[in-house]
Amino acid sequence: MIATNTPAIRFLWRALFISFFISACTQETSRPTLEASNTDFLLLTDVGDVLPEQPDDIDIEVIAQVGEFTVVHDRQQNRELILNGEQLIPIDDLEVSHPARLAVSTFRQSKAEPDDTAAFRINSSFSRTSDQTGDITIFAEDTVLSTRSVSNGHLASARLLKKTHGEYWVQQEELNTEEIEYKGETVFRFQVVAALRHFNNRGEVIGETSVVLKRPRGTSRLFQINASGDVYFLNYNSTSRRMEAVQLVMSGSNMLVAPGELTTSPIPDRSDDMSSFEKLIRSQTDAQSLMLPVTSRAQIMQRAETILNTKWPLQAGNYSKRKANLCNAPEHIWLRPKKLTAKNVGEEISGPPYKWGGNQPLSRFLEAINNGAVAGDICTCRCKKGAACTAKDWCIDSSTAGFDCSGFVANAWGIPYHSTSTLHKVATPIRWQDLQPGDILNSPGKHVRLFEGFAKDDSLGFIAIESSVGCSGLCRKTFSIYQLVGYIAYRHDALRQSD
Repeated sequence: MIATNTPAIRFLWRALFISFFISACTQETSRPTLEASNTDFLLLTDVGDVLPEQPDDIDIEVIAQVGEFTVVHDRQQNRELILNGEQLIPIDDLEVSHPARLAVSTFRQSKAEPDDTAAFRINSSFSRTSDQTGDITIFAEDTVLSTRSVSNGHLASARLLKKTHGEYWVQQEELNTEEIEYKGETVFRFQVVAALRHFNNRGEVIGETSVVLKRPRGTSRLFQINASGDVYFLNYNSTSRRMEAVQLVMSGSNMLVAPGELTTSPIPDRSDDMSSFEKLIRSQTDAQSLMLPVTSRAQIMQRAETILNTKWPLQAGNYSKRKANLCNAPEHIWLRPKKLTAKNVGEEISGPPYKWGGNQPLSRFLEAINNGAVAGDICTCRCKKGAACTAKDWCIDSSTAGFDCSGFVANAWGIPYHSTSTLHKVATPIRWQDLQPGDILNSPGKHVRLFEGFAKDDSLGFIAIESSVGCSGLCRKTFSIYQLVGYIAYRHDALRQSD
């Protein structure tokens, strides 16, 4: 469970909305002058959703880095903006001679005239030949590139990233297991290596580099190669909250360091901080109604499927409340799930909404909705450590109904509420290769998902059911390994290893 109520994130998206409004309503003004310390620019196309806390209704991609400035493309408004510290400035407001204008012009031209790489990527496929090897077939050329893991880990996926001057660049993701101590026991944390391999026109490897990812990524594009063959790793700087292009050197099979990524970080221990939160949640729940004996994986998955497919009517009283739709604790602690809109009122909704701290049994959820409870609450926050924490300090709104990620897992497992920081108390860590339906993928202090199975294709994918802010509630999704960096697989203690 990731807290989305940080001042920096609130300011960023507020500024983005305000910038849209101002640009539409204001008259012609003088153009701002932004001096770029470096007039060179690097085009970062096809990056995708790069900000970890990006809301569902904002769709931007980073397209270029100009000196100290980052240029983004807003796909909803179809325009470009430059990030200058905490300012968001439309590109068209800059001086015509500003290098960012040239970068945007190049970006627009690349969209209008796509290179051959896109066509090759579409007409290529990856097939795994062993745990650590695989082939990339380029159908248009009848070419096969044989590749292998550079980290001795599981070769999860590989794809053609670029073709230039008859040479090929292949990006691949590899899954390793990092054994670390957590809460007095050895756990097996997902470690993902992003590798880039350079092939000549005979299919021989002439260079490679790799980076260990430190955090989950919201995009599959991890490397960028410019026209000169320079290689860059797209690194997310959590301090400045921006993407940075870090130049790498292709040198044999050496694993290189990208700032902010290649470090082994300890698992955050928030169990003490979350103790008062769990007590508040349990005090609002009939614990006995949740403590149903677990006898099989089929039982866990049946419970999960029932919750996921539950249909409920969204009435006017479930949609709105008299309080402001705002997350600014402790005064305002309710924020409506993004996918519930006024158009949905009167409709039947499939799957309960996300509610921070939501843990009631399914029957109680339906009862609460029928009695007029407000559907969902995506306002999340954490009380300061050592403070006398109330429900408001934790953003727990008792007038709302739904499930958070831990509440959903607790219902499926038939246990009292445990946060992601304390689920280890009722579970045993396992390796990812041993995952079976009904196990969980847990990121302590952040989020948990109920594992359902592996995707049936050559690229390794994890099918899971979760309750998340991004889904606005319960959903089933397939996750790639770069979305599971730092997760730990666990098995319910009530299940036998052979079950």
